Amino acid sequence: MSSAVGRAMLADAHKELSTAWLRARDVWNDQAARAFEERYLEALGPKIRATLAAMEKLSDATAAARRACSE
Repeated sequence: MSSAVGRAMLADAHKELSTAWLRARDVWNDQAARAFEERYLEALGPKIRATLAAMEKLSDATAAARRACSE
């Protein structure tokens, strides 16, 4: 699997999770839901964005190495 495919899969999974959470919040709207969101989901977004950025840098470095090795 290419890193571009991996990045796309991670971004899609995060979007799907966010959508599912919004649907769940329509019927689960109590202190436990707020605690779950605060404890798990709020921290997840920044970590996923950082991971996607790191994956892009890794992809760029890999592409540069391939170009350098093929010269």
